Amino acid sequence: SSTRTPAQPLDQPTILNIDQGSTGQLLASVTPVRKAKSYELRYGAVGAGGTAPAAWSTLMVPNVKTAVPINGLTPGTTYAVQVRAYGQLGYTQYSDSVTRMVI
Repeated sequence: SSTRTPAQPLDQPTILNIDQGSTGQLLASVTPVRKAKSYELRYGAVGAGGTAPAAWSTLMVPNVKTAVPINGLTPGTTYAVQVRAYGQLGYTQYSDSVTRMVI
């Protein structure tokens, strides 16, 4: 008989860096997580005084082999970006926020 190994929790993905794309665009580079089926990236405008975003927008990402484009952002606004991975046991926690102003 064969013994099956139960599913294990995924490692936590992190955002390596956020670069400027074209006007109103950021490019998020994310660490790949072994056995992740997909990723969810969320982003939102940072509030006055650097407070957490009041509202988040999400992007479903099938893989993170290349930088993930975040489009339609307002130039001159600072955004916070977080990522989490999805696997057999569900989602990981969101990563720490990384912030960047859009040009």
